Amino acid sequence: MKKIGTMMVAGLCTFVLACGESESDNGTGSGNGSGNGSGNGSGNGSGNGSGNGNGGMMDDFILLTFTIDDTANQTYDPTDNLVWQGDFGYDPMTNQIDLSGTWGGTRPKLFDNGPESEGGNEPDGATANDGIWSVGILVPSDDVSEAITREYGALRNAGAIDGTDLAASADGAEWIWNQPSNGSFTINPGDTRVDAAPLTITPFGNNDIRHTINLNQVDAARFNCTVATIKSSVWGWNIEAMNDLGDGVFQITLGEIVATRKHEGLLSNGVTAEFVYEFDNCDVMGNMIDDVEYKNEDASQAESIGVMVELSSDGGANWTVATIDVVDANGNTAVTTGGMAPDNFFRVSFSIDDSANQTYDATDNLAWQGDFGFDGVDQMDLNGTWGGNRPRLFDDGTHGDAVAGDSIWTVELKIPEDAFDEEITREYGALRGNTEIDANTVDADGQWIWNQPANGSFTVSPNGSRSVVAVPLTITPFGNNDIRHTIDLNQVDPNRFNCTTATIKSSVWGWNIEEMNDLGNGIFQITLGEIVATRKHEGLLSGGVTAEFVYEFDNCDFMGNPIDNVEYKTEDASQAETTGITVELSSNGGETWDMANIDIVGGNGNTAVTTAN
Repeated sequence: MKKIGTMMVAGLCTFVLACGESESDNGTGSGNGSGNGSGNGSGNGSGNGSGNGNGGMMDDFILLTFTIDDTANQTYDPTDNLVWQGDFGYDPMTNQIDLSGTWGGTRPKLFDNGPESEGGNEPDGATANDGIWSVGILVPSDDVSEAITREYGALRNAGAIDGTDLAASADGAEWIWNQPSNGSFTINPGDTRVDAAPLTITPFGNNDIRHTINLNQVDAARFNCTVATIKSSVWGWNIEAMNDLGDGVFQITLGEIVATRKHEGLLSNGVTAEFVYEFDNCDVMGNMIDDVEYKNEDASQAESIGVMVELSSDGGANWTVATIDVVDANGNTAVTTGGMAPDNFFRVSFSIDDSANQTYDATDNLAWQGDFGFDGVDQMDLNGTWGGNRPRLFDDGTHGDAVAGDSIWTVELKIPEDAFDEEITREYGALRGNTEIDANTVDADGQWIWNQPANGSFTVSPNGSRSVVAVPLTITPFGNNDIRHTIDLNQVDPNRFNCTTATIKSSVWGWNIEEMNDLGNGIFQITLGEIVATRKHEGLLSGGVTAEFVYEFDNCDFMGNPIDNVEYKTEDASQAETTGITVELSSNGGETWDMANIDIVGGNGNTAVTTAN
């Protein structure tokens, strides 16, 4: 029996070569910072964790994943060479991260060609050509003796490296992280998987921005310059020359800049566009210099004197002067497009991605469960608990859902900015089949469907991103792998389990307790195929899926008292028992069955098997 220390993508030998690399030293430079830290995992008490995610299992490693979600615009393709940049090292030969590394050096590359088990380079559970680019890399467990946090961002147009399509250099690459602070992930001792908060590419819209600066109003003692340029978060922080209107006035529109761009466009509503001006041809004590940022003397905040920003949503027919804000996290100037003006709220969103199977609909009442409260409309209470009513998820283009009918179910909740004054982390999972309370709300009595060994988690911070994306739940694609469970009660210790009936629960069918077929002489058996034959949301498994399970016994004699629902676990209930258990796998409709290795999941002590690729 193997003790599982982590969840790993299927087919390591192949996947190790599929994560690529790139070099970069982009970090957070002036005007280039951003982030929205978030961790994840899953689970739900005794027997209710689940780990059917990315493939097979391997000792001594933690799986670390990152995604870039371009589903709204879908402008990226393999030639754009997307890479994950951060203050860590990376070895593409072993697909391992070096937590003592820096922002420089080799970087892992992202892919959208499907999971390794289907010939691609993404972690299992991914879908090819869905506009979601992903990478999974390994963290040696021995390197994590205490909680370790690392920051990150993302780059595009990383340079190719001779001799490989899987690595890229950051020379000349563009920083595309679009949050005020760098992203961050935290790895703790005992973790098996950490999903870093994704980068979501902002959807295009119809909002144009016009930037104007009058150099005559700029402090000549500090900025004796004759040419103005500008850089912004909404076009990758490239420096753009402005149109010289004469008399020291310079102007440019977003529409002019993005007209021929592949990945930038006009903005959707509620998008915050950060920007910083730079000046060229500046006389500094008789020396002419360029690239002088328009910031205060200690460079902590961008200046706005002489600056005017206008917004238009009708193709430039009408322009409205916009309020210029200062971003607390980095001191950049910024404006926000219409439709959702700057307000006093943080926002946290969560999604369930069922795009592979597409079995969920509105009648399933999908809900976000966690240790937070919900006001029944659109606000989260960080002082809440796991009980109480829950927010439901939507796939109709409302409540934060990006695209109606794409089988990605989403909800976005607001948190008043005065509701917390320090960093707060909350855990969560997901439910289905809840009873509807009203259009926004369901009860908390649904079925637990989170499929990771530990609960998901998100973090909000007063000085962090005001838009946090909690790591989503991805529903595992169906496949052709069946599982046959058999237990012989004659081999079970009668001093602890003097029982006559066996049942079983598993992560792959929502942890419902299922009766097993009594074959006689104390032997009970059931197949996954039997259980899911009439199920709407469960099926046979794809390759590299880990199915956790726990047996329960009924009609047990304890000191003359008959009791049911006795879990088959060790005396301290820390680990499921395996004596008397046989698990077999079949990928040909049950014509032949192969004995499976029974593993123990490090995060929760459940027994588990992993399907073949």
